[in-house]
Amino acid sequence: MIEIENLTKRFGAVQALQGVSFDVPAGHIVGFLGPNGAGKSTCLRILAGLVHADAGTATVAGHPYRDLPHAGATLGVLLGTESFHPGRTGLETLRLSALAQGLSGDRVAQVLDEVGLTTAEARRRVGQYSLGMRQRLGIARALLADPSALVLDEPTNGLDPQGQRWLAELLRSRAQRGCAVLLSSHQLHDVSRLAQTVVMIGDGQVLATSAVADVPDLEEQYFRLTSGADRAPNNPQQPTPTTGAVR
Repeated sequence: MIEIENLTKRFGAVQALQGVSFDVPAGHIVGFLGPNGAGKSTCLRILAGLVHADAGTATVAGHPYRDLPHAGATLGVLLGTESFHPGRTGLETLRLSALAQGLSGDRVAQVLDEVGLTTAEARRRVGQYSLGMRQRLGIARALLADPSALVLDEPTNGLDPQGQRWLAELLRSRAQRGCAVLLSSHQLHDVSRLAQTVVMIGDGQVLATSAVADVPDLEEQYFRLTSGADRAPNNPQQPTPTTGAVR
């Protein structure tokens, strides 16, 4: 359903992606892992048609996002919630998105119920939402056209434990119905419980593609493959205590 083939992208002197290839079959959840700056967001933005690749292809159901006849029904995307207008209500946000996709108002009510936003919450301005509520709104927007594939970037941000359990059940249910799910996350435990396959990248390159069942310790593999990615020194010097009176 989702195919990434030899994807390459450079921003000035920075090589963001270099020959990245992997796929997400229908009915599967694939975890997309890597440290900050590894190239995950660039890859997802190319897939969603927001950034042009220098080389390679990123397709959904055999087509680049911009060529899909009904993009929202093929790929639902959550790449953050910063684009929401803070002065609009959650209901207005979804109604505008539904209108742009030619969907009925009934579908808006359905997804609000599916993500657990009440009528009162939907009528509040997005600027008054907590991070968790904005995440639910973003997931609702991604689900509006009942897509056959989902791309979610850090969807558990701001969700409490109940919300994280709800999201896990939602993604499992979608996958069981044949939806392909590409889940980018720093939550290794969540990925290990949800995904059938993990793709790890670092410095813009694929480090490993593994079946989760074949990885006895996903956390250990992640840290082994991404060692040296942390910007802080391994043994930072402790500050020298000061002596004398404080003035």
